[in-house]
Formats: sequence, structure tokens, C-alpha cells
Amino acid sequence: MRLVAAICFLIAATSARAAEPLVSLDYSNALRIPNRHIQISIGSNGALAVATTSRGKEKVSRQMQLPPVAMQDLKKELEGVDWKKVSSDKVKGLDGTSVQLSYGKVSASLWSPDYDSKERGLSHIQKIIERIFNLSGLDRTGMPMIPTQNQVRLDESTMEGTTLWDLLIRPTIGLHFARFALFILIALPIEIFCDLRSRCFACSFTTICLQLLIGVSATIASYYFYTTFYPPGERMHSPAWYYPMTITALLLAIGTFSIGIWSELRRGQRSTCVLRGVTFSLTVFFAITAIMTPFELNRAIEKWETEKQN
Repeated sequence: MRLVAAICFLIAATSARAAEPLVSLDYSNALRIPNRHIQISIGSNGALAVATTSRGKEKVSRQMQLPPVAMQDLKKELEGVDWKKVSSDKVKGLDGTSVQLSYGKVSASLWSPDYDSKERGLSHIQKIIERIFNLSGLDRTGMPMIPTQNQVRLDESTMEGTTLWDLLIRPTIGLHFARFALFILIALPIEIFCDLRSRCFACSFTTICLQLLIGVSATIASYYFYTTFYPPGERMHSPAWYYPMTITALLLAIGTFSIGIWSELRRGQRSTCVLRGVTFSLTVFFAITAIMTPFELNRAIEKWETEKQN
């Protein structure tokens, strides 16, 4: 279950992308050859997708996750826009850029908002457009941002080991995989032995169910960990429901096991109860470790970046 966090996160991210974006920016330039057309969408959970199209070339798309702080700041700036006033701008030109920005149910279509921004009352929204470009890795004109020396050094320092898998194989986190595999080899025969001596559906089902959930989740999510790239400064963000749901499920499992073990004790099956208790306790330990995966990964990423910078 250490990897259940990643699976739940993927499901949440997929469903969020399927919904309408909270922020949408459509940028077109009649003369610019590189990045002639740019489409940027940001979901309510901070999932940012940017697609750039150059003349005579195919569309290039990429995605990233905005930090919660950056997302909240962007929302505050967008909520402070006088959309009625901005939409009343009727300036048009023969060339320049065409920009359409939408936030929720409000939107504005503008021609070259960076031209005479102050006189046209578009200074605020132009800063927002530039901020969205910046969050997407583009400069104020929609061109790829030229990295500073510090960014170049940081990018070079993270060339080795930038996927989550590189973090998971480190002893601080990855050692749990080997421990859990060894534990399963010992725990399942013990559980079968206990069930043969005294059948207790509540105890056996709860323990084996947790073990299978951890093992299957680890197998499925290994591919995600192996292929996921986290640029410097980005972190894994769990959905709001993740911790309440997983902790509630774990408490329900503990409650079910407690009821079963109590009935076993009343039958005088003390030896099997001890074995079941040890096995289930270790299963709960691995389940808690799995639930804390997002926190542990973020801490590992921070430590990794600090080590690379030094």
C-alpha cells in the first residue's frame, strides 16, 4: 500500500484533466514562427498543460503540476480582474498577438494586451498573462524562457536520478520493498497455519486483504515511479480526500480484526491469536508506511535537491 498513494493520485489527476480547466489561455501570433500558437490550461487542482505550435511543425505538448501556493496566488490575481472593463477593450490591429483568457465562466478576447497596456487599462491582466507564461516555462512573449546560471546548475545537478524510482531505491525509502517482500514470504504461511488450526474469517480476510492490496499496488505503481519525472521545485500533491479515505479504511480493518481476534481469545486459541496479532501488526506497519508515501517522497525529493546543490 506504500504505492497506493501514487495510484490514487493518478486517478484524481486523470479525472481532473477530463473536466473543464479553471484557467485557459489561447495565444496566437501571425508573424512569429516559433510558438506561433500557444494553448495553456490549468485545472482547479493545479495541473497545467501547455501546447505550442510552430509554423510547419507538429504541436508539442507537455504537462506539469503547479505548487498549491502558486495556484492560490494565481486565483487571487484572476479574481481581482475587472472582467467587464477588460472585455470592453475594442483595440484591434493588423498584426501583433491575439489573446483569449478565461477564468471559470468569465473570459476576455484581446489584441496585443502588452501594447499601451497602461492607457488601455490592461496592466493587471497583462501581468497575469506574463505570470501564466512564466509558470509554463515561457517568457512574457510566449517564447521559451532562457534559464539563468542558477537554474542551469540546478538542472545539471539533477540530471542523474530525477525520477521517483531513483528516490525509491534509496535506503531511506526503497528498503521497505525488500522488507515487505520478505515479510509476505513468512506471513502468508503463518496465516495459513493459523487458519488451519482455528478458522477465523475476520482475522484472515482482513490481514490477507491488506497484504494483497499493498503487493498489487506496488506492482502496478512501479511503472509510474519508474517513468515519472519531477522537475526541481515540484512536489507530489495528494488529493484532499486521500488521507481521510485511507486512514478510515485502515481503522476499519483494525476494527474488523479486533472483533475477530476477540472471538478467538474467547475460544481459548491463544497461540494462534499471538501469531495472528504479530502478522497483522506488521501488515499495519507497512500499510501506514504506504499511506505516508506522498510525504516521504516529497521529503526525499527535498533532500535529493539539497544534496545536488551542495
